[in-house]
Parts: sequence; structure tokens; C-alpha cells
Amino acid sequence: MSKEKIRKDDKNFRRDVIKAKMKYRKRRAYIILSVCLVLLTLTLVRTYFYSKEKRRLEETLQNQENQISQLQTENKVNEVIINKLKDPYFITDFVRQEYALSYDGEIIFNLPIGENYLKNASKSIMFDNLDEKLANIDKSKQINESIIKKPDEKKNDKKSEKEKKSDE
Repeated sequence: MSKEKIRKDDKNFRRDVIKAKMKYRKRRAYIILSVCLVLLTLTLVRTYFYSKEKRRLEETLQNQENQISQLQTENKVNEVIINKLKDPYFITDFVRQEYALSYDGEIIFNLPIGENYLKNASKSIMFDNLDEKLANIDKSKQINESIIKKPDEKKNDKKSEKEKKSDE
């Protein structure tokens, strides 16, 4: 009888041990899955915030690149204008336009202009090819006195051109 009892207890004990192991394995699996789920959630949250920050930085970078390109264009225009202001003919035309100056015997008609002469010149420069204009500019930055014509010389040149045309 004691052998049968031991066998029954042994079977019950084995069954209890197997149940306990199964319960332990289930609990361990739940714990491992819970930890993995928490780590996955943390990773996804960090990835979301990282991508959001990256997108914001890319937009900022794009805005700054646009601003840089706009400033470079303005810089090229300003270089062309600066070099044009070294040209005596441009200065003469500019002063005559802005301050309504004239040569002797000229009649000036004031027409309404929406913008001033320098703004119009800068706009016309912006719409032209700036690289060609920069290549054509004299790099010496010195004004050649011989090309400057005085107002009287300009009148004489115009008269002589008219006379040449009438002779032909």
C-alpha cells in the first residue's frame, strides 16, 4: 500500500510540478512579452519624435537655403549696380532721371513713374543673365577719363551725327 500511495502521490506530485512549470513558463513569457512591448513602444515613440525633429530641421534648412540663394542673387545684382555706378554715362542718366537735371536747351516732361530709376535698373538687371553682365564688367574699377564726354561734346556729337546722316 505504501508503494501505491507513493506512486499516486508521485503522479500527483509530477502533475503539480508540470502545472507549476507551465505556470512559471507562462508568467515568464508574459513578462518577456511585456518588456518587449514596452521597449518596442519606447522605440516607436523615439522614432516618431526623431522623424518629427528631422522634418522640422529639413524645413528650416530648406528655408535657409532659399534665403541664401535669394541673398546671392541680390548680391550679384548689387555688384552689377555698383559697377554700373562706376560708369559715368549711367551716373549721368541716373542723376538726370532722379533729380530732373537737363542740358541747356532741353525741355523736361515729368511723367508719373511708379518706381525710381535705380529700382527699375536693378529689376532689369535681375531679369537679364547676371553671369554675362559680370563677365563684361571692367575689373580694374577705374574710370577712364577719356570716355567721359562733357554735355557740350554730347551735343556736338549729336549734331555731327545728324550732319553725317543728311550728307549721305
